[in-house]
Amino acid sequence: YGVRVTTLSVAPACVRVEVMTHGGDCAEVRIAEKNGKEVVCAKAAVADGRAVVELEIPDAKPIEAVPQDIPLESFGLRVIEIDPARGLLINGEPTFLRGGCIHNDMGVIGVINNDATELHRARNIKKAGFNAIRSAHHPMSRSLMKACDEVGLYVMDEAFDYWYRMKSPNSPYNRYFMQDFKACL
Repeated sequence: YGVRVTTLSVAPACVRVEVMTHGGDCAEVRIAEKNGKEVVCAKAAVADGRAVVELEIPDAKPIEAVPQDIPLESFGLRVIEIDPARGLLINGEPTFLRGGCIHNDMGVIGVINNDATELHRARNIKKAGFNAIRSAHHPMSRSLMKACDEVGLYVMDEAFDYWYRMKSPNSPYNRYFMQDFKACL
């Protein structure tokens, strides 16, 4: 997944786009509206397979980043705050998370996933009244993350569930977690 978009600020709207590539000495990043109208474009030199560009987005609206290469990455600008009196605020609005945990299996089809089945699952979760899910100790598939974004589900993407306290005497990773976790951020 060679494109990563990080919101740097909202007013003015500014993003950092990192592109991982195995070819070329220059990466071109184009930010466009959903209708395809280009908003801003910039180029960055590729060094060690990575190019980074920071872009200010004039008159920011919901948009998509469209790199010159094949990938298309959707992103949105949000302000997330925690207020002791009002709770979790997303874009200034109090938001109560109503969610549950899901595992990485898809019932009778097993652990295989694809865009269609994950979209079906996300729609059913939303239809049941949830607005959030937690992946129960497994990283979510790209298909499920995309489906959650499409239907409007908040996600707590979890890698595993035994951070530094063992579930059993032979839990493999917890003894390394405290020394290694910052490398994953």
